Amino acid sequence: MKIGIFTFHCAHNFGAMLQAYALQHYLELQNHEVYVIDYRPEYLIKPYKRHSIRHWLSRNPIRMVKKILTEPFLLKKRETFWNKFECFINTKLRLYPYTANADYSEFDIIILGSDQIWNPKLTGDKFDKVFLGGALKLKKIAYAASMGYFKPNSKEKEILYIYLKELSEIFIREKGLNDILSPLMGQNLSVVCDPVFLLSKKEWEKECMVIHHRRPYVLCYNLLNSDECEIQAKCTAQKLGYDVIIITGSPILFRIGKQYRQTLSPLEFISYLEGASFIVTSSFHGTAFALIFQKEFYSVGLEHNSGRILSLLSLLHLEKRLLDKPMNEIVDAIDYASVTELLEKHIAESKDLLYNAITKN
Repeated sequence: MKIGIFTFHCAHNFGAMLQAYALQHYLELQNHEVYVIDYRPEYLIKPYKRHSIRHWLSRNPIRMVKKILTEPFLLKKRETFWNKFECFINTKLRLYPYTANADYSEFDIIILGSDQIWNPKLTGDKFDKVFLGGALKLKKIAYAASMGYFKPNSKEKEILYIYLKELSEIFIREKGLNDILSPLMGQNLSVVCDPVFLLSKKEWEKECMVIHHRRPYVLCYNLLNSDECEIQAKCTAQKLGYDVIIITGSPILFRIGKQYRQTLSPLEFISYLEGASFIVTSSFHGTAFALIFQKEFYSVGLEHNSGRILSLLSLLHLEKRLLDKPMNEIVDAIDYASVTELLEKHIAESKDLLYNAITKN
């Protein structure tokens, strides 16, 4: 079957690219012909341009002076970071040209998702109709679609209904979105796993490279640049007697020293996660890979972004791993025998739903 995917594949964000690759690769393993449709709206690529005037300017005069003085020192890092992400897109994703108003009738089915494709705060302050299926007349489904913490008003719900009623199936990633959409669509929607879980631990390990670090380390993936996340990572490392390695979501000045990693590729990123002895993160996908690689972890510093992680951790009875603020103690080790049983059940159910949605007439 020929399958096209519309998702946030071009955002230079570890989670966005890895979930796109995971869905593509999983479906390829099921013997489908799979393409990621190369839709690159300006609102997605603008924040991740290799060189951008926004890196130099600010409405705040003092901040702008700081940017002008510091940006020259970040140019090389930004170049390296950008090149690694573009390399991943062009070598790991099977891209298909996007054409506005195309009917894509050459495909058997279009999949919308995963990621926050229905979050107007990320899609140009309005719903992007492409990620809602647009006017496409062929079979289309949503898989693990998310709205993040956005709460639609009545008018926005009307827009959602107009487009979503045209989908054959709607599978969402978080329980909170089910609470919003189920009354709107008149049915209880299925919550499925993020695409990164569709690939097994062994399959992800095949993508990893060897990390040469002699001592055990706490890996801090601080996507949101949260002070709480970095404090927790350093506190945990001190308690355990481990080193700390900090991955930032983008190059940041004054993050210097051997503990910082600011220009990793997506595969280098998962390699550092796989090699860690403990993970502290302010990221949903950081948490997801901690679970996949069966690591001890804390999710901290998320504030209003915690809904997606809480939905996942509640399913696995790991709510205590989501921290509101740093703490100075180490909680009991995770019982991964129990967690894996619950997670594998959720993954199996998600795979069954996806299979049935793709194959039914």
